[in-house]
Amino acid sequence: MFTSPTNLIIGGASTLGLIWIFILQIRFNHYKKRLILFSHGSQARNIEQALTEQLSQCQQCQRALGDLADFSQRNAKIAGASIHKVALIRFNPFDKVGSDQSFSIAFLNQEHTGLVMSSLYAQSGCRIYAKPILRGKSQYPLSAEEIKAITKAISV
Repeated sequence: MFTSPTNLIIGGASTLGLIWIFILQIRFNHYKKRLILFSHGSQARNIEQALTEQLSQCQQCQRALGDLADFSQRNAKIAGASIHKVALIRFNPFDKVGSDQSFSIAFLNQEHTGLVMSSLYAQSGCRIYAKPILRGKSQYPLSAEEIKAITKAISV
């Protein structure tokens, strides 16, 4: 009675149906896990919401990157104009009298523009001189020590 062709067909179809449902359940769980992974724990209920949220986040990131690029350019401009090359040369301007109390110090930016200051120390007092520097050169005559300070600052 259980071996009739009709019963075998119904039993086979039921078994195939159960196997098909099982395969569909596995695939559904796989896609559900992918949606959760894709949406990073957002409250998206479907793929369209998840994609919309991702697009919104991408647009926010693009705006933030643009702001960071502008900020970086402004900082690079400021850094290039700021003094960051400094060199000090100490010397004795008088042969065999006194010690190395005199100095020349160069303060330069990225384009080798800034100033060089020299202090000449003597028993009678101290004199300080400052000369502007434009691209490593000055319109005023430079002493050997000032040239050394500028050259050393440029190589920093």
